[in-house]
Formats: sequence, structure tokens, C-alpha cells
Amino acid sequence: MSGLRGALGRRPVPAGTCGIGQLGGVPALDGAGRVAVVLTGGLAAGAGARLRAELRGRGHALGRAGADAEVVAHLVAEAFSSCGELVEAVRQVRGALAGEFAVLAVHADEPDTVVGAGGGPPLVVAAGDGEVRVVAGAAGPEDGAGAAVGAGLGAGDGGERVVLGSDQVVLVRRESGEVRWEITDGRGAVVAP
Repeated sequence: MSGLRGALGRRPVPAGTCGIGQLGGVPALDGAGRVAVVLTGGLAAGAGARLRAELRGRGHALGRAGADAEVVAHLVAEAFSSCGELVEAVRQVRGALAGEFAVLAVHADEPDTVVGAGGGPPLVVAAGDGEVRVVAGAAGPEDGAGAAVGAGLGAGDGGERVVLGSDQVVLVRRESGEVRWEITDGRGAVVAP
């Protein structure tokens, strides 16, 4: 725990009115500590090692061997630096990943935004009462105890529930005191709401 406190002191996670979390772990950060990612499931066999080698070849300093979430955090940071939008960065990275996973990401430059994408475990969006929750895993948003990954802006009790398809991305953002969400496909076309 002291190692985590030290790391957060040097590179705090994005501060805002949203957050991401993972049962049994903490979000992985990119090298600058600007992107936080949680990942459930995993990348396809060999894909994590290949992407890790590519990132190292481009000058990224990576820590824990085999940490797929850290690889994804670095990829999102890299994509964000070229496109300037978290949702587009996650969409680009999602297209390059293979495996059975769900990913949630936040960025310090967009503190009121959470973006999620999946390729395996169901990613469920629950919206209602001015709040939104995104949960991955077998449990639904109302059963946080069974969820492997969760993110949100409030409880999302009641209201609408949508399960994302494997090629879809969800954007949840607080704007002018309201929480808005949309699901897009791999090309950016709006699918819901």
C-alpha cells in the first residue's frame, strides 16, 4: 500500500467527478500518470507481449511484465496525444486489441469523462436519475459485488440498461451539471441512446 501511495504522490490519478475502479486491484497508469485504465479479462495470447515490445521500441518505459492494463494505458495515452479526444483514442486502441476483455479509461485532460469498450465480458451501461454507471463482468450494474470492473458518475439506479456489442465504445461525460452518455460503433457512428 505504501508503494501505491508513493506512486500516487508522484503521479496522481485524474481528479474529477468521475472514477474507475477494479475489484482486487488498482487502475494501471501510463508513464506520465495522465491515463488510468482498468481491464477485465485479457488480451489474446501473445498480443500483450507483442504490444509491450512495440511500445518499448517506441521508447515507452513499462513496469510490470505481463500487465495488459498497463499496455492499454500506454496505447491510449499515445493515441490521445495524436487525436486529442479520449473516446477516439479508446476507439483506435480497441480496434488494435484482440482477446476477451473489457476496458475502462479516464484521462487527466478530460476529468469528467469515462470511456469504455469491450471485446468479451459484457459491458453494461445503466442510466437513470441523472447518473450513469458502466460495469463489466457477469454482474449487472446494481450488483457491484460481482463486477470485475466498474466506472461511473453516480449510481445509475433505475432507468435504461444497455449491453455494449464487442465493437462498440461508450462515452460517459458530465456536461453543465448533467451526465450524458452515448454508444458508438468502431467507426464513430452513434448507436444509442
